[in-house]
Amino acid sequence: MDMNELATLLSSAATLLGTGIAGVALYISVKARKDQKVRDSDALLIEQSENYLSRAFAILASGEGGTTLPSAPSRLEWVSAARMIEEHKKIVPKIILAPNKLRIEALQEYWRTRLTHLFLEFNFDVTYFDQTELNGQSIMPISPLSARIIFDFLSWPDTKLDVLDQVNGESLKIPAGYGWMMNAIDANANRTVTRVIRGARLPPDTSN
Repeated sequence: MDMNELATLLSSAATLLGTGIAGVALYISVKARKDQKVRDSDALLIEQSENYLSRAFAILASGEGGTTLPSAPSRLEWVSAARMIEEHKKIVPKIILAPNKLRIEALQEYWRTRLTHLFLEFNFDVTYFDQTELNGQSIMPISPLSARIIFDFLSWPDTKLDVLDQVNGESLKIPAGYGWMMNAIDANANRTVTRVIRGARLPPDTSN
């Protein structure tokens, strides 16, 4: 092989190597743009999802100070809140990245807790839903479907494992000074608790 042939061979090899490097660089660039697009899409979906849940809460908590249920039920508010929850549910399956799936679960738990407290902390009885008039204006009854959608969101998801079920409480340490609290909690743990709203026992759930 003379010098000209060697030079030609080296030139061809360099061209192939350069093409290969360019191809790899292009692949990396395209993948980076695709990954960024997924991250941006997930971020937007999470933002939209939280907006829906926060609006559902704000709609229902339209009472005094925006932290409690109103003095009378509003069919429109319950239907609107149910729509917000359903819109949120449509978004969840579209989230792709695993860390973002965990973020959306955390958001769901946060708003599930706030909505639960909204209902449990409001002092009302079954007559609350029997009201037909407020300030001379007729009140339409709550839509059963909207109520079921809202209450379903408050329920612990069947597919979600509770991390507390995996904890051996007997192996946990109680710091000094907290033993008396733990003893009081243990002493009351076996009491049968009846869920009460202003002294009225809740009727059994016969919806299923």
